[in-house]
Amino acid sequence: MGLRAVHDPHRHPPAPLHIRLRRHRPGKRLSQVHPSLHLGLPHSSRLANELDIPLFVVLQPFAELDPRDEPVPVVNFGPDGPPRCDQCKGYVNPWCTWIAEGWRWMCNLCGHASEVGANYYSPLDPHLLRVDQPNRLELQKGTVDFVVSDASEYWEVQPPTRLAPSYILPPAPPLLPSSSPSPPTSPPRSSTSAPSTPMTPSGFMALQTAPPPDTRKPTPMPHLFALDVSQTSVVSGFFRSSCDAILLSLYGGIDQDGNTIAPSLPEGCSVGILTFDNSLHFYDLSPHLESARVLIVSDIDEPFIPLRTGLFVDPHESRSVLEQLLQSLPARHEGTLVSQTCLGSVLSVTLAALTRLGGHLIVFQATRPTLGPGALLESPSLTSSSDPDHPITIHDPDAAWENAGEDSQKPASA
Repeated sequence: MGLRAVHDPHRHPPAPLHIRLRRHRPGKRLSQVHPSLHLGLPHSSRLANELDIPLFVVLQPFAELDPRDEPVPVVNFGPDGPPRCDQCKGYVNPWCTWIAEGWRWMCNLCGHASEVGANYYSPLDPHLLRVDQPNRLELQKGTVDFVVSDASEYWEVQPPTRLAPSYILPPAPPLLPSSSPSPPTSPPRSSTSAPSTPMTPSGFMALQTAPPPDTRKPTPMPHLFALDVSQTSVVSGFFRSSCDAILLSLYGGIDQDGNTIAPSLPEGCSVGILTFDNSLHFYDLSPHLESARVLIVSDIDEPFIPLRTGLFVDPHESRSVLEQLLQSLPARHEGTLVSQTCLGSVLSVTLAALTRLGGHLIVFQATRPTLGPGALLESPSLTSSSDPDHPITIHDPDAAWENAGEDSQKPASA
């Protein structure tokens, strides 16, 4: 689906509020998808270099459908699954081309030619289109949903570990609640090998410390909330508002305007809480505890995870512990005098906690990080924005943010 601005190109560009938009439904040809504004953008590389106009695009996968849109069609190929490219694993779509009298198709993503199974074969017409194309939704619509089996070929592939990661890799990732699907363990071993690690007394399933397998079974995503408890965050009310927002997202409730808010986290996910200023504060949220147990890590240059269990918990099983913690945290830090934070250290321990598991980090940050990895001290480049000869540049003296970004973009880390 795309939006196209409509106006006379020979007149001055209209104001943004006066642009009429035409909506394109899924399945239209690629040539009918246009940028949202037609304002005479440079059409040559010379003009583009001279004008230096920044361009960007905002994409929202799996966005909610507009009421005027047609529903997304569902295509079921049975146990064999939909045809996929042998090289890049792209799915068959309206923009792939058919060759060898219909027995092979060229992937429009990588150009690789893949064989067509006997169950999916169709002869071609004089225009090199499949004869059955009018009856194939996946060859007509730009957006379809495929029904697939729970086969390992659809599981995420574990990326190789960097030689020098930006975090300290634990011997095994923190444990997930036993009620949540556990990550895959090592392949089955012979009967003479040591048995798998049993359940721990606290009700958490121990994970294998052997190297991870090549693929990772889809599991509900762990969510880790990291909250800034510096003086600026507490005095401004930002910290209290952050705790209230987390409670609303976990269990729902009534907001300040009297509106009913439903829980926003997906079913079956696990959550964890981390606070930080000039040190890191981890919380054991195990459901058998009367209140959360806090562990403080003061080594922010080489931080580590002090918990083996209780870091990630089921929000419903540990509801009383989580509610008590989030309601009491603002009072605990009410008189704090610490004004510095170590956000880079938070990213390091988060990557260590979510490695081989995947997950989501939500940071509530109110001040500039000035301690630990990636400390952003005052730099001349940050105060010279009015000087055209000295534009603002990204200040990353020890490349900590760049390394953390590379580690975070891996499928098994973020």
